[in-house]
Amino acid sequence: MHPLTATVAPARTPGPPRPETNRDPHERTAWRYRPTDHLPEDGVANSDQPDAARGRRERGNVSDPKAVTWLRPEYEGREDELINLAAGAALVGVSRSAVSNWAKRHSNFPKIALLTGIGDRRVKYVPRAEFLDFARAQLSKKPGPNRPAAPRRAAATLRAEEIAYSERQIARLEELEARQVKALANTRRALKKHRGRLRRAQQRLAEEVAAAAQHARR
Repeated sequence: MHPLTATVAPARTPGPPRPETNRDPHERTAWRYRPTDHLPEDGVANSDQPDAARGRRERGNVSDPKAVTWLRPEYEGREDELINLAAGAALVGVSRSAVSNWAKRHSNFPKIALLTGIGDRRVKYVPRAEFLDFARAQLSKKPGPNRPAAPRRAAATLRAEEIAYSERQIARLEELEARQVKALANTRRALKKHRGRLRRAQQRLAEEVAAAAQHARR
């Protein structure tokens, strides 16, 4: 085989003609998935579109039925109405992370209609019209006024509050110490009393044992 022939992609067998649609010929952001369209090996349809080039690696082989999951079956056969999140971000002029934040933070974000790919490389598709309506509403919001910074407190005030706090803590701990000293004194008195009782009881027991032994010898 000639070395140059290794870089030439094999010719594909043309598939059946696609039906005519009213799609704007200048619209090149929505990626189409049609199981009957004889997709290339990497499963990328309409590879001349910008989002197809960006998502080529992460889509995987979408021609595999196992790599396609319809979450909104009503859009099956209406793939022209869907757009993936990366292409949607580029279409409205925001970053992909901004779209991800919209999806996480807003319950009214368009529900996913189609998942392609497997595992972590899955690509999410939502209805294009719903996405544009949501993005238009988000981008038309006026930013809220900046919250004014809290006024800085005087250093003398901070030191005075610190002193007052320390004084309160010292008073509390001294009171606790006094209670503990009193409790310790009570404990020591009780311990002394019970040790005396123990000695007296042991002494009486010894006397009784000795008396019993002396009585037994008689």
